Amino acid sequence: MLAHKGKEICMSSWQPTMDYLSSHHDLSRGYTFTLVPMSFDDIDGLVRDGLIDFIIVNPSIYVEMEVKYYVSRIATMQNLSFSGKGYTVFGGVIFTRADRS
Repeated sequence: MLAHKGKEICMSSWQPTMDYLSSHHDLSRGYTFTLVPMSFDDIDGLVRDGLIDFIIVNPSIYVEMEVKYYVSRIATMQNLSFSGKGYTVFGGVIFTRADRS
């Protein structure tokens, strides 16, 4: 999980999901769900080295991981706006200096 707000907030926000998955999955097959809060710098190495099986990251990181390591998406997530309405879009802006090409 991308811990863009810090590892403690990530743990408190997502551990209930891990608990739910663990309690509703056939663990006899040897699967376990462990939350790994990742900083932006952690993600590339963990994916490259095959140390994680699923990632939840922002769209730009997903695209980078798809190109570099052939990850594939299985779901997309809906976030809540400040008004409480769901949205599935994400945007970004790149600023450049006017005196540079």
